[in-house]
Amino acid sequence: EQERPRYLRILAGQLLDPLVALLVAATVVSIAIGDVGEGIAIAAVLVLNAVLGFWQEATAERAILALSEAFTQRASVVREGAVTEIPAEEVVPGDVLLVAEGERVAADGRIVSEHGLDVDESALTGESLPVAKGADAVDEGAPLAERSSMAYAGCAVTRGRGRIVVCATGETTELGQIERLAAGAKPPPTPLTR
Repeated sequence: EQERPRYLRILAGQLLDPLVALLVAATVVSIAIGDVGEGIAIAAVLVLNAVLGFWQEATAERAILALSEAFTQRASVVREGAVTEIPAEEVVPGDVLLVAEGERVAADGRIVSEHGLDVDESALTGESLPVAKGADAVDEGAPLAERSSMAYAGCAVTRGRGRIVVCATGETTELGQIERLAAGAKPPPTPLTR
């Protein structure tokens, strides 16, 4: 079952902000002293701020959940000489991962053999085209986009197949590090708060 953003929590966060309470009080006072136009204007700004803030937070939370979904999949691994299909969360460093066209890579790993393997790494590198992968070693200090002998979790195999020795799983993968940074990021203050 796909996890959904907690919309009520997000809405409560927007409405329980101290600045909102101050503006509600200003609205009530404005209307009470007969300045209905100013009270309506403040109320309109409150509603607009709440809607924009809710939309920003809900969008961010959906993005974080989408990144999390990249890890909810099945993976084919070779264990004790036999190919076994397991939940991707159970893949561990040292496993030999089998990937094929149409699948997502379940963990970061070193490619040990491949046949026409192309991988879409756009989520990590921004490359618009799939990247050809091979088993030939690359320089240890090579930038992420130039590591042709590595495959990364969450990336889609667009062509071919390969065998990968897993070296990182979960939060220690390149995608996991991005997810951790995104989850820890605070949304920017709304224009009204600024």
